Amino acid sequence: MSAANRISLFGSSSNDTGWQVAIFTVVKRLGRRFGFQAFNIDPRTEGTEKPSWTPATIFLATDHLYHLLVKNYMRRDKDTGDDMDRFARAVHRLHAAIFQGYRDWCSHVGLPLRIPELKLAKIHRPHTIQEWEYGLEELAMYFLVYSEAANLRHTPECLWFVYWICRNSFHRWNGASCPNPMHPSSPIFAYEHLKHADVIQRNISLRNRHHAELMAAMAALGTTPDLVDETRESMALTALVHTGSIQPDSPDGAALAEMAAHGDAGYFLDRVVSPIFAFLAVHVDRMGTDGVEIAHRIAYDDVNESLCRRDIVAQALLRLGVRVGPGGSIAMSRDPYDALLGIGRVQISVEGQPIAKLAAGRLDTEGTGGVGWNVEVARDWWGAFVFRKTFVERRSIFTMYRTFYRVWAFILLEFHLMAVLTWGRDNYYAISSLAMSHALLSFLEQVAAFWTQRASVGGPRVAGGAISGRAALGVLQWLAILCVMALLMAAQVIGWWVFGKYHIWWWAAAGYGGLVVAHALLSTRPGHAVSLTHSAAALARRARARSWCFGWGWACVAWGFELLGASSARPPPVDHVAPYDMRVSWGTWLSNVVFWALVLGMKGAFDWYAVFRTLDTSILGLWNRGWLPLSSDGRLDGDLVLCIARALPALVIMATDAQVFYYLVTALFGWVKGLVQLNLGAVTGFQEVVATFHKAPAQWWRAGVSAAGEAGIAEAFAAARRGGGGATGRSPARGAAPGGATAGASRSPSPSPEALGQRRLDRGQLTHIQRLLEDGREAVLRSLGEGSAPGARAPPDGDAAPSWVLFSDVWNEVVAELREVDLISNAERDNLVFVHLDLEPGVEAVRGMRPFMLPVFFYGGQVSRALEVPGINSAQKVGLGEMRILIVWLVLQLRIVDREQSDVLLDFKPLEGALDLEQRTARRSAVAALGELLKLLKTVMAKAPDDAALRTRWEASQKMHGCLVKLAAALRIEIKAVLRVHSRSARGPDEKDSSRRTHSAAVALDRALDALSAGLLDFWRWCEFVGEAAGLAAMHADAPDSAARRCVAAVARQLERMLDTSAKGAQPRGDEALRVLTGFMSSLRNPTLARPPAVEDMLSWNVLTPHYEEDVMYALNAASVARHFDLQPSAATGMADLVRENEDGLSVMQWLKSAYAREWDHLLERLGPALNGLEPRHITAADFDVGGPLHAVQVQLLLWASYRGQLLARTVRGMMAYERGLALVARLESPRPPRLSEVAYEARLKDLVSSKFTYVVASQRYGDNRRASAARGRWLARGLDTLMHQYPGLRVATIDSAVAEGGARQCAVLVRANVGTVVTDPRSVHELYRIRLPQNRETTHGVILGEGKPENQNSAIIFCFGEVLQAIDMNQDNYLAEALKVRSLIDEFNPPRYTQLEASAAAAVRAGRRAGRATTAADGAPKTPVTPHGTINKYERPFPDMGHSPVVLVGFREWVFSQDSGALASFAAATEFSFGSVVQRVMTWPGAVRFHYGHPDMWNKLFVMTRGGVSKATRGFHISEDVFAGYNHTLRGGKTKFKEYISVGKGRDMGFDSINSFESKVSGGNGEQAMSRDLFRMCSRFDFFRLMAFYHSGTGFFINSFLIMTLVYLNIWVILVLALTNSMLVVDPYTLTVINALTGQAVAVSVNQAVQLGMLSIIVFAVELLLEYGIVKMLGTLLVQFVQGSLAFFTFRARTSAYYFMSDVQYGGAKYIPTGRGYAIKHSSFVKVYSSYARSHLYFAAELVYLLDYGALTWSTWLVAVCILWSPFWFNPQTFQLERCKDDFEAWILWMTDVIDSEAGSTWYSWNKSNLERIRNEKMSLNNPMATSLRGIAGALPTAVLALAAISTLTNTSINRWVIFGIASGGFWTFILVVWVVRRVLLSNYYYRLWRAMRTFCFLVAIAFLVCCVIFIPGGFSAGVGVKNLIIIIFANMSAVSVATQILLYGCRDSIMARHIVDASYRTLDWILGYIFFSFLFLLSFIQVVDMLQGAMLYNMKFAKALQRSRLMESNFLPSYVDRAMERLSRTLQEEIVVKTPPRPKPTKGI
Repeated sequence: MSAANRISLFGSSSNDTGWQVAIFTVVKRLGRRFGFQAFNIDPRTEGTEKPSWTPATIFLATDHLYHLLVKNYMRRDKDTGDDMDRFARAVHRLHAAIFQGYRDWCSHVGLPLRIPELKLAKIHRPHTIQEWEYGLEELAMYFLVYSEAANLRHTPECLWFVYWICRNSFHRWNGASCPNPMHPSSPIFAYEHLKHADVIQRNISLRNRHHAELMAAMAALGTTPDLVDETRESMALTALVHTGSIQPDSPDGAALAEMAAHGDAGYFLDRVVSPIFAFLAVHVDRMGTDGVEIAHRIAYDDVNESLCRRDIVAQALLRLGVRVGPGGSIAMSRDPYDALLGIGRVQISVEGQPIAKLAAGRLDTEGTGGVGWNVEVARDWWGAFVFRKTFVERRSIFTMYRTFYRVWAFILLEFHLMAVLTWGRDNYYAISSLAMSHALLSFLEQVAAFWTQRASVGGPRVAGGAISGRAALGVLQWLAILCVMALLMAAQVIGWWVFGKYHIWWWAAAGYGGLVVAHALLSTRPGHAVSLTHSAAALARRARARSWCFGWGWACVAWGFELLGASSARPPPVDHVAPYDMRVSWGTWLSNVVFWALVLGMKGAFDWYAVFRTLDTSILGLWNRGWLPLSSDGRLDGDLVLCIARALPALVIMATDAQVFYYLVTALFGWVKGLVQLNLGAVTGFQEVVATFHKAPAQWWRAGVSAAGEAGIAEAFAAARRGGGGATGRSPARGAAPGGATAGASRSPSPSPEALGQRRLDRGQLTHIQRLLEDGREAVLRSLGEGSAPGARAPPDGDAAPSWVLFSDVWNEVVAELREVDLISNAERDNLVFVHLDLEPGVEAVRGMRPFMLPVFFYGGQVSRALEVPGINSAQKVGLGEMRILIVWLVLQLRIVDREQSDVLLDFKPLEGALDLEQRTARRSAVAALGELLKLLKTVMAKAPDDAALRTRWEASQKMHGCLVKLAAALRIEIKAVLRVHSRSARGPDEKDSSRRTHSAAVALDRALDALSAGLLDFWRWCEFVGEAAGLAAMHADAPDSAARRCVAAVARQLERMLDTSAKGAQPRGDEALRVLTGFMSSLRNPTLARPPAVEDMLSWNVLTPHYEEDVMYALNAASVARHFDLQPSAATGMADLVRENEDGLSVMQWLKSAYAREWDHLLERLGPALNGLEPRHITAADFDVGGPLHAVQVQLLLWASYRGQLLARTVRGMMAYERGLALVARLESPRPPRLSEVAYEARLKDLVSSKFTYVVASQRYGDNRRASAARGRWLARGLDTLMHQYPGLRVATIDSAVAEGGARQCAVLVRANVGTVVTDPRSVHELYRIRLPQNRETTHGVILGEGKPENQNSAIIFCFGEVLQAIDMNQDNYLAEALKVRSLIDEFNPPRYTQLEASAAAAVRAGRRAGRATTAADGAPKTPVTPHGTINKYERPFPDMGHSPVVLVGFREWVFSQDSGALASFAAATEFSFGSVVQRVMTWPGAVRFHYGHPDMWNKLFVMTRGGVSKATRGFHISEDVFAGYNHTLRGGKTKFKEYISVGKGRDMGFDSINSFESKVSGGNGEQAMSRDLFRMCSRFDFFRLMAFYHSGTGFFINSFLIMTLVYLNIWVILVLALTNSMLVVDPYTLTVINALTGQAVAVSVNQAVQLGMLSIIVFAVELLLEYGIVKMLGTLLVQFVQGSLAFFTFRARTSAYYFMSDVQYGGAKYIPTGRGYAIKHSSFVKVYSSYARSHLYFAAELVYLLDYGALTWSTWLVAVCILWSPFWFNPQTFQLERCKDDFEAWILWMTDVIDSEAGSTWYSWNKSNLERIRNEKMSLNNPMATSLRGIAGALPTAVLALAAISTLTNTSINRWVIFGIASGGFWTFILVVWVVRRVLLSNYYYRLWRAMRTFCFLVAIAFLVCCVIFIPGGFSAGVGVKNLIIIIFANMSAVSVATQILLYGCRDSIMARHIVDASYRTLDWILGYIFFSFLFLLSFIQVVDMLQGAMLYNMKFAKALQRSRLMESNFLPSYVDRAMERLSRTLQEEIVVKTPPRPKPTKGI
């Protein structure tokens, strides 16, 4: 095939292989020079006869560059020029994309890109210089460094530092750059000499075949890292020749000599990467594992940012022999790369022990004298001289205050302003105090910066420490401002000096306020804010650089602004590369301003009217209350405490109510945007699919077909028209055999049989799409050929025929996939697909006919609806019109009518509605007759093997006459009706009046019917036609096969189904199938779905899925799997087993069959032939097991089950739909050229698809699992092997660990399936690359230094060669319907269009380059070539239309496929649905705060690979690893998009525990975010409105959740304080009337709580449901969820968020929690539930119930308390079953007595210890233990106030209330102490019976005492204690105990006695709570309806019934309750006394 054909087909290069070899030549040359890995041995083959050597870094970088440059950049280049020009442009463009970050970094640290000696202009060669080779060398070097950098890929600027050293190593680079074009190492030579085409594979083969000779030669040569000797290859060749393995002139000699000379290398990894890795292993891994706080260790970000500081970079280079001078000048005293390799040298003695380390920075360059190398020495060098702590992530409230300073300052200033307007509006001192408040808040911000950024004692050094840096100066500046303002205000108040005459303070305060406002306005930009002082300083520095005479002056100006900038809240980016702004468009910014104007306006009105207006008189009344007087004159009392208590809820409300209004306005904006801009909700149900289906082809043509594809299809369609125009057949005569010619017609003669045969032969060479195109055009041409009726017109959609043809194929593929995964049945599939007609030459066609028939569902019920409804819609018109055309064509093919009569039938237009009853009756009769006719025709066409069948056929043929007569009669009635309406006839053949034309058509049809009545409608003529004339013989099944008969059969069958199928019957019954089809149709109407690029023009992309040891596929039977792997069944623990039943007698298979019953039937239907006659309803999962009748198709069952769980198999199947979709659209848009064979075409197509898409599963443990000793590990690996064989395009990346001769070794490995082998073959997979990784000597985690998932992604990302990377988790799904739109999604990255227009704009640049290639000018003088990288014009930038702010992230929607798995799954799905739609929609616009939230976002990989990757990974800190990547790239100037025309599936947690575990992980991760540098830098640089959007949509949501939970407590606390102090009623100072002090508070607080805790998530969910599904679906969904307990669930989840967020902020400890996403069908024991939620939830709710008093005023508090207490039991399956309750009670009793509970895995003591260890600082990990103690003790103040208020309210006492309280309390505690002492003495002496008697006596005494108090005290001692006072005393004592416990817990951590007291207090509380809970549980368990109701609510009814059946079986066959209890007791005691060996630590999880 010619090059022209290849380029025209898919844009490929004419010499792909040549360019691959050229790239390999460059990469290998540099890789060998700098010591990168070439090959690595598989450790398991080391030492064997045939060791296996796998390609390594050099080959990986080669393939990476080849994929980008040749397979993508060159494909997209449509510019003119030869291959060399296209490749040169590709290199320039990729260079521009990759090295933009490098240019920014060099500019930031003041380094030149290249030293002058290595610039292209300075490299003098005696030959022509190809500048693209110069750029290719730099690309090769970077890709080599990147591929081998391991964990350093998390530190992009550190990589640029290493790259700079490599790039500017004159010693190594000069000899390797730009060789002579005639030298074999030149890429030009490699490209032009095709004999080198197999050089890559030959190198791999040689390394494996000659490994012994190569190893011997390497040992003889003694390769060392520092040695660069050009003669080594010749020496190696000589050594190899002497071995006799090769001949001197062998073509492989040079390759083998090169291998022997350089070895397999790896010293770049050992000498450069490993020392930095070792440093990271200490700080990130070991210290992180030990729980050391992030503030006390150096993380990835610190390592990276250390090399962003100009001073550190300069010092590091100086120690490497490079001096950086002014203006970036460079002076080298030695080669920096050689110096870098020499770091770590030590002097060793004869025994090999190091005796003296070399001085830091000094290297022994002699290379002799026993000099060795030590990685620890090199590591210490980096730690001592390079790496610093650049940001201290200190856990402190000051850190959050500093981060969100402007948000909190706004809230506090608003509170101050409203307080002034309420109580001091007439006092200008009060008003002007706002200026003081602002200054104070600013001062506190600087104090926070100083305090949080100080260096830790004994911690790492802080770069630019706070004490000597700008933070201290900022504190002093703001302190001075604050002092001056205070002095001015004081002077004004006392009237000192001139202040008595002038209002100086007023003007000062006003001026200060004006400056603040002016500064805010001047520093605000669209989307971001700048520091005016730093900006001015930067301008001054630039002016200094340009000035030649005033440099010092500008320097002083810059210094002055920098001095003033110390007080700025926006520090300059000295330690991170941030030359970009975060600008948004003006429209987005203004929209955000309007958004927040609405929010803040609503907030301000609510705060004023609902909060502060109610505080006015209440605060004043409480101020004069006189509570707790402390002085005789009453001036000193406790009224201030009451006022503060009353105002605290108001402050908290003002801090949180913006969240409510934010969500309300979000719902409004999201609804409007979705309705107006996105057209969401256009298709909400299947009936709307039917109604709009006829518009879908045009919509797909507009939004699903590329411009190039449209042009190609139009050309193919035109070619089909040209080819078929002269071969139009004629209509056969009436009565002739079908398929014959029409006799007597006035048309051209039909083609000869030879011509038809030739056309059929040519047709056989066409592709499917070409055949459809030809059939479509042929149908039009044959219906409009010569002899057509006058006035005949083309069908209305004649020009749209290509769109219908393409859409029909696309739609059929979508439906076919649904059938493949068993979402629909065969019948449903047949109802959904287009039916294609094979219109071969000679098959007659009628006007308007298409080569396909619309799906049956489109016609379902249309006829009956048209008969009943007066009017019809457009869809019905299309459907009925199609049916009429098919009926006319059918009778034409049957020769019942001739061509002229068929035209008359088509011209006739019946009325849409019936005029009278007669017409309606006639229409019904006609439909019935038509149905009968089709059935008779089916009988006629059936086989007739015997005489009876022949007789039946003859009878059917005769009966057809009666049907035809009925149809003719109905037509006459229709004619009559038309003539009544259209009474005027046409005036000529050119009549334009439609009514007259209709009249004429009716008259013509009437004449035609007359002719038919005299012809075939006569019974005897009909008998003659079907008898002697054999008119229907060609239709018989035993007649010769013909295209006409096949088409007639298909049309008749389709027409029959159209008539018989109802609208409901045509609709798929499965919800998932309906969702896929409606989603696809709805997305086509989305205006934002733009026309995609052609497949060859799109960006390439990879899908990356991290995987650790999650289930890949379900196993049917774990024991069978173990036996399959020759293991014992006991080794099959932990497997996802389908048939294994849990303790409740339930299995996963039972759940699947009940939840997906219809799809189970679909599977059995699909497996029909393989069922071997088994009855489907009797088939069970056991039939598929080993030995079962269906064992051969077991894999089908496993895949069916896996596709319905949250397993990797489901994700792989879904993501591989992308590959299928690309192949489909490429095949449709680029049909096979006529002269290209099918095999060659498929090869080109496969190459195209593989160059655009690859799926990589990063299975961290895959390599180890293949060799695992447990069946589960082997099964996981087998599952991946199965998927790789099922999808050959799938790749698996793994971290392979093995012990080799050199010790433990880890490698990053990429494997694929060996196509053609079976999955059980040991050689079923093939290694593509093996990259050796650095060794971790600190822990057993290997290269997983940080969090598992991001490290796993990082190890696999080097195998992702695409330009876009999609992050997909292993619990996702996808379908072809969505995959077809991925081209449009990827095009959202705005890639450049390399067109002729852009080419002409860059022509001058290219011309200049070509001129610069010559090394000499015309006069012979040396000529300096032009470097292409000095200035990059628009044409060359990677994203020219985006400038330097490219689109980095494109997010899109997800649907949750787990929502039908119970109530909890639906709640989680509802949350995800609202967040993934309306919330992210508004976060993107107008908020511009949508970042990365993991899957399924797509990354601009070329951007992120040079800027830190797709996630951050510091252990113990970057828990939410994905969102940090979004922050990082936003700070670096990247833009984010969010699209809603495409989506993927997602599984959510389905169990209560897993949902809350996930929520705790997210909340803890947000706690870490609040401490992070990323959040601080963004919040300090966002403009105010964008900051508010970010706060309330991100971390601020969790802060508000905590504050709301605090408000819940504050509400009841304030009520109790006022009630206990008798302050509920106070005197209004204005009216002197008695008022309620709580006026307004209860309403404001309760509404705020209810909305935020339970209904906040429901608001946006309801709005999105209303938008997309309508009001009925919205109300139904909300009602069902409410009944199921959604309000309780969301309230409980809010408490989870609040608790874990604040816990992490205070103590840290957030970690990845593997939630598990299995089906929640297992009951959790009470111990498990209580230990999971007691301290976080139940204590809090129990305290609320304990404090609740005024129920009417605290309904919201009751609601919160009940929801939290009820949720963990309601959402725990089978909690209210009596037997379960009994078992749980006994287990709880044992657990409380410190017996290990097997399910919880702890005793009460160990559980309590683990809960208190962070408070007690057991691991010594707290940043500031003293602050934690003070904070904890301060938390006891509210309880102390309650105790004080209770004591103060003692009334009617004859003596002092304090004395009464002391005596009563003393007696109470004395009694308790005596009882405790007696108990201890008796039990220690084993007097158990005596203690039981004593315990009973004490209980009776207590009861008697209470009875006496109730009966006698009120009457006999009215002036004594009293019952009320007794209750108050008990309450005060309980409060005092709580306060004392809190003080002992936080203040006496190291006291053993204090710990015992605290533990005893908690144990007592747990005993009390446990008994209370079980009281209610037993009560509800006796009411069996609760248990039944729970099962019905949590699951579907069918599964609930299965659950009941399993319980019945359990009651019949399981042991008795007593036996089970004794069995459990003995087992528990045995577990308690057996000492278990602690398990070996496992590697950190990868997901």
